[in-house]
Amino acid sequence: MDEILEDISRSVWNFITLAISIALYFYLKHSANNFVSLHGSGVRARNLINQEYMADTGRIIVLMILTIILFALTIFIAFKNPSFTALFQILLSLWFIYLTFRISALPFLGTALLTVVIGGTLVYLITHTD
Repeated sequence: MDEILEDISRSVWNFITLAISIALYFYLKHSANNFVSLHGSGVRARNLINQEYMADTGRIIVLMILTIILFALTIFIAFKNPSFTALFQILLSLWFIYLTFRISALPFLGTALLTVVIGGTLVYLITHTD
């Protein structure tokens, strides 16, 4: 029993970052669901001129990046203090990173990619026209 408590006490900082990360993931999931119910799940070029759509997309992408950074921090701390509990936290963090990418695939990352492609095309056309 003392070994289990010692193992958990070595991983206490991981539990803090893991709890914050999981809470942030569920907030991200809630925000993404609200976004999809409001704007739909499709990526459309005409949505790029809608200020509310772009602001919500940007907010969700920032939440996604912050969530992934906190899960990566949990993994980093777990590697510093290897134990059975840390291994469990690493696996759980990797699973939530996968789920975060699944939530953010469409329409958020698709919108970001479409913005980059259209913006790059416009810049190219402006700089290379005679």
